[in-house]
Amino acid sequence: MELSAFSRKGGQAKSAEKTAANRAKMSAFWRRVRRGELPPPRRHRKFPDPVRALARRYIWWLSPDESLALPLRVVAQVMDIGTMADCATLEKHFGRPAMRNALKRAEPGWFRERSWVFWRYRLGLTKWGDEPPALPSRSLNG
Repeated sequence: MELSAFSRKGGQAKSAEKTAANRAKMSAFWRRVRRGELPPPRRHRKFPDPVRALARRYIWWLSPDESLALPLRVVAQVMDIGTMADCATLEKHFGRPAMRNALKRAEPGWFRERSWVFWRYRLGLTKWGDEPPALPSRSLNG
């Protein structure tokens, strides 16, 4: 019996065509990960030492591994209270799209007014002369 007749879990596959299609999808996914087009899945994601140092410095109440389980929160915290040198490190390792995503998906309390306005203009999410949207806020009306 050939290898394509078995599923990943060790039993016999119900459909050789479906198994081959799934293997093709997975190999295409990992090819894109190796080329750098997609980030690796989080459970396999290794962060470089400069990013771990940022996580340790700006989210001091958690270990770097715990804080980097939510990388968007680390990005937002550095953007809010970090130095420009730390923000440059952040941009180098995560890129501007991740920084924009942190602003778009920000939760209440992640940003102060000053950094919110600065980064909205700096990353091009708000055009010059336009009023940036209000900060995300909590509501008691559920």
